[in-house]
Amino acid sequence: MTTAYQQSFALVLLVLERAFRFGAQIRKRMLYSSTRNYVPLPFSAPSSTSISTKAPQCLAIVFVSFTGLFWLLPLRAQNISISPWLPEIPQRDYLAGDYDGIRTRLYQQGIDLFANYQGEEFGNVSGGAVLDSLGQTRQVASYDGLLTFGATLDFDKLIGWLGAKLYFSVLELHGSSLTQEALGDIAGFSNIYGYNTIRLGEVYLEQSFFNNQFRIQVGQLLSHDDFFGNSYEELFINGTLDEFTLLSANLPDSPLFPMATPGVKFDLEPGKTFFLKAALFSGSVQAQSVNRHSVAFPISKSTGAFLFNELGFHLNSDNGGLPGTYAVAAFYHTGTRADVGYRPGIVKDGDYGIFFIGDQMVWRQNNEPGKKGPAIGVWSRIGGAPAERNLVTFYADGGVSVLAPLPGRNDDVLAIGAACSKVSHHASQFNQTAGGQPLSAESVLEVTYNLQLAPWWQLQPDIQYYLKPSAGIHAANAAVLGLRTTVTF
Repeated sequence: MTTAYQQSFALVLLVLERAFRFGAQIRKRMLYSSTRNYVPLPFSAPSSTSISTKAPQCLAIVFVSFTGLFWLLPLRAQNISISPWLPEIPQRDYLAGDYDGIRTRLYQQGIDLFANYQGEEFGNVSGGAVLDSLGQTRQVASYDGLLTFGATLDFDKLIGWLGAKLYFSVLELHGSSLTQEALGDIAGFSNIYGYNTIRLGEVYLEQSFFNNQFRIQVGQLLSHDDFFGNSYEELFINGTLDEFTLLSANLPDSPLFPMATPGVKFDLEPGKTFFLKAALFSGSVQAQSVNRHSVAFPISKSTGAFLFNELGFHLNSDNGGLPGTYAVAAFYHTGTRADVGYRPGIVKDGDYGIFFIGDQMVWRQNNEPGKKGPAIGVWSRIGGAPAERNLVTFYADGGVSVLAPLPGRNDDVLAIGAACSKVSHHASQFNQTAGGQPLSAESVLEVTYNLQLAPWWQLQPDIQYYLKPSAGIHAANAAVLGLRTTVTF
């Protein structure tokens, strides 16, 4: 083992040893937070795998990560390279490298392989909406992870089929959910958590026309990659800041991660300004625990179809000004479903939601194309859905992202986001009739920092704070700390 490896390995052991020692010390002083008794929304019961002693250790790991971050930043700012301490691996584009040239040769022939792993440890250090046998909130920690791998086949290079490509991915999900264990939140603390299994991801054939101005995708698809997203929100970890509750809570079996479903997408962008997107998905998406591997492709007339569309424009996309994107969008489900007010015998035909999306860069230091440097962007989404048939009737989120926030850290991002999900008064009335508390709104604030340690490795300390998780008016506000790592192979 080289000196560089020895120093690196010793540093890792030191960090872990100090983290768990610090966690053991504060665990002795930590008491359960208490809250008044109430009946929350019907979430899954806590699993027997939860470990309450992990929450302080999670706090310690995050604390050490932030400390290590600011320990490394001065070195970077002074242009002092850390590569002499480490082998050449940190300089690679991928952790696995080029496979002795195999990756490059396959790409040149039209086969682009990819694989990445995301793992995260999160703990709630106070509050929550899932109570223990003593009626107290549960301070626990959870670990979950996602392995994604697949390939994109460029048929133009492979067989001379101009404008065509085939994409496929496979997902391996594992771990436990802090939402089920302690928070009971509507939003979902993580956007990568899912039913523990190996699952088929997206599989689709794409054909582009007119110099890529019009594209069609047909196959097993997800909705979020092309709809109701923006340029800045993808960094956030919280579920609603990614797949907002206006859709995920109202239509939980919609084509959202990780449940791809049969569908067709259309994307029209005749220039660099205006764009139009539309999609038709099967309306009979099954629960994750039912369609466990996503190899059943349900299409049913009785459950209808999902329709998505989005119309918008790009601002300053090619003139050197500050770029922005603005759009109006809507979704509609044609199937017949029960009123969320749970009035016996009352059903509603179809469901829908409408929303506005906007993101805008408001400042950047350098306007040269392709030049990295400090910049600030803001974003927001606002929407609503009918109160008599949906859990969440109004939704709003927004935030600010600071690119290259510190000198010498051009690939880092600091982001702050907040979201509010207002619960329908019909659902609140039903919850009270069932013996529960009145429901109002759930709000969440997230602060996250994406540290680019190497081209293939990102480390992301994260803080989330919930106001009224589960939207219960007596719910105990919850503080959540976590750390995510992303590795590209």
